[in-house]
Amino acid sequence: MLESRSLPREFKGLVILKLYAPPLFWSPWTSIAEATSQWAFKITATTESQAPSPFEAQVKYFDENGRQVVKNFGLTGSIVFKAGRPGVNTDAQQIFVRFRSVSIGQTVRVTVNQP
Repeated sequence: MLESRSLPREFKGLVILKLYAPPLFWSPWTSIAEATSQWAFKITATTESQAPSPFEAQVKYFDENGRQVVKNFGLTGSIVFKAGRPGVNTDAQQIFVRFRSVSIGQTVRVTVNQP
């Protein structure tokens, strides 16, 4: 993992991280944001490696009903979703991503913002 950090409790603005997509195995889940109430998020992932290769990506979060959701988005390169429970400001809910390359390891640029 090249860089990992959590966003402030109240997400506002744009965050850019560089993470590693290992070959054939999933990277550890990395926290990229907290949803303290219901927020819409857009995550975009692109390779920055010298030898680009396809990679898979997953996001894990809790939806408005409190259910844990895992979605794939590597082939499209981005995903838009709502996380967090409306009206609940005390339960901060982490949003995580992880990656794996289908061949050689990749450095992945991850952009998180609001659509």
